[in-house]
Amino acid sequence: MSFPRECTETFWAGHAQAFEFFGFVPRRISYDNTKVQVASIMGPRQRNFTQGFQQLMSHYLFEPHFCLVRQLATGEFIEHRENVLLRGNSGAGKTHLAIALGFAACSQGRKVRFFGTTDLVTQLREAGEERKLRRLLHQLQSQDLLVLDQLGYVPFSKSGAELLFEVVSRAYERQGLVITTNLPFEQWPEVCGSERMTGAMLDCLTPRVHIIEANGKSYRLRESKQRLKKKTSS
Repeated sequence: MSFPRECTETFWAGHAQAFEFFGFVPRRISYDNTKVQVASIMGPRQRNFTQGFQQLMSHYLFEPHFCLVRQLATGEFIEHRENVLLRGNSGAGKTHLAIALGFAACSQGRKVRFFGTTDLVTQLREAGEERKLRRLLHQLQSQDLLVLDQLGYVPFSKSGAELLFEVVSRAYERQGLVITTNLPFEQWPEVCGSERMTGAMLDCLTPRVHIIEANGKSYRLRESKQRLKKKTSS
């Protein structure tokens, strides 16, 4: 089989053959952000589809879902001063993915700092006591990307939440932020200390955010069970 316009026509034929093989059309299909489907990316979840892809969706009546991870690894969200929120269960890979995004940004020549969120708040508090807070905030603001890991595991004091908000508010529309958390938004007041502080922080994060849900089973728990099984069988 040959195709005069290989990419587009192969794309169409691949869908037709897959639907025929499985005997149905899925309601939702995941894609990478290739030029066959996407003419341009306007922002989080906003895409201009190609005419051919629009025709394909109209013909088969399915909903497209686009893989964020590869798009985020290009560093485009950093250029646009956007944020990434990795949310979900413990052990589901949020920190691994955050590190991978930070490493990808480093390989592109960008300046990146990684912090456990609790450790960062501790450093900010100590810098304030030593009258070096302004210097530390300036160092953080000079980065292209800040990665804040494990927000939600330890609640902050009022002053700690205010220091974290200072970092987040300074980053708004100036830097990229990657944050991992095990909490849904409605439980953030338990960590930030008040609904007012939570609302202010979310106002800085959510207007330009990519949210990735990581709600699978814990990799650490699975690996621990496998190691225990090997020990008992040997």
